[in-house]
Amino acid sequence: MTLGVPATLPIYLMVLMFDIVMVIVRVSSSESTYEKLFFKRVVIFEISFVFAIIYTWIPYFSEVFA
Repeated sequence: MTLGVPATLPIYLMVLMFDIVMVIVRVSSSESTYEKLFFKRVVIFEISFVFAIIYTWIPYFSEVFA
């Protein structure tokens, strides 16, 4: 557990960033205002989730790479 999670964290972050890009593409092709609002909320949630993950893992990676 202590080796697996830090090793897969960059992969997980890249998948989340790719999903953010795909949701933005989906919003740009949407015609319904309800869909646009929903997907904008999804983007905001995913961006905040990415920042939360980075914020919580900064102390660990700063100790490993310092």
